Amino acid sequence: LLFAGKDFIAYKFAEGEYIKDYVLQQGRKNIISALKETFRQCFILDKMKLTKEEMHRPLKHVIIGRNKVTLIDFERGHYDMSPKNVTQFCQFIRTGRFAEALKNKKIFIDEALLLSLAKDYKKQPTGKNFRRIRALLK
Repeated sequence: LLFAGKDFIAYKFAEGEYIKDYVLQQGRKNIISALKETFRQCFILDKMKLTKEEMHRPLKHVIIGRNKVTLIDFERGHYDMSPKNVTQFCQFIRTGRFAEALKNKKIFIDEALLLSLAKDYKKQPTGKNFRRIRALLK
């Protein structure tokens, strides 16, 4: 954080690649590590009761640099008694072109199980339920 005001924050430029490009260019191990870290940050936001409102389609909102994942652009973020970052990111990784890109990198996620675990997490956003979701990334 560089500085902040009543309605804004300014932070250091995040160097790296958008998640959509990173997945196309990196190997399986690095991708899984980046996805796990993104999930971890989503879980922290959920614990803080903040919904980013971009995690269902974060193509340009997750930047992955050297050993670092940075979530950017929180302009739609808000306080929320039922935050949705983890569940939105679950939706993102199981659908569309991103899911296909993961499959092309030999990252296979049981969609039915992920959906079931996301529903469990939505009902009870506990560390245990979060770890069950993250454990699918292997």
